[in-house]
Amino acid sequence: MTKKIKILTVLFILSIISININAQVNFGVKAGFNLANMNSNTNSKSIPTFHAGIIADAAINDFLSVQPNLLFTGKGAKYDFVGFTSTTHIYYVELPLLIKAHTNVGGIDIYALAGPAIGFGLAANNKSSLTDESVKLTFGSGLEDSFKPLDLGVMFGAGIETESGLLFGVSYDLGLSDMNPHNLGGVKKNGVLGISIGYLFNKN
Repeated sequence: MTKKIKILTVLFILSIISININAQVNFGVKAGFNLANMNSNTNSKSIPTFHAGIIADAAINDFLSVQPNLLFTGKGAKYDFVGFTSTTHIYYVELPLLIKAHTNVGGIDIYALAGPAIGFGLAANNKSSLTDESVKLTFGSGLEDSFKPLDLGVMFGAGIETESGLLFGVSYDLGLSDMNPHNLGGVKKNGVLGISIGYLFNKN
């Protein structure tokens, strides 16, 4: 787990360093609510979870900036079967690398953003209403594993940013990777709707 966090932390730092050295870079934090689901051949429903992490915002010009995120985020789904339900929670450390376009209206920036995201699975569990017990799930490529460890996707969203640095946004994290390590249970792709509040330090 620690190794995965270190890898994405290094990538987060490198993404900032690779930006024009003369660019103004602001750092901040954000957290919020996730509504997660998993596209699969089995009927699934969304579950509530959360995300939290750090962000950087580096201006390219007056209208564009690069915004890497380093997030701890929850994904998963709930499955309804005859007579019982099964709920899966999956937790990732994720690095979205986003391009943000923005315009100022009445002192408030309105923005849209999009870009690729890479996530490493940290932990996963499943809880059935039959037993009410949580069972640990594993990442790997074997028949005994539940999910592949690497999740690739695209994140896009929109929001507002105040002059003081407060951020309010909504995003959708579209998983492109089939997280199923084998053919049992069909294709499994993550999808997460997120609502965030954040703050950029030293914006002015």
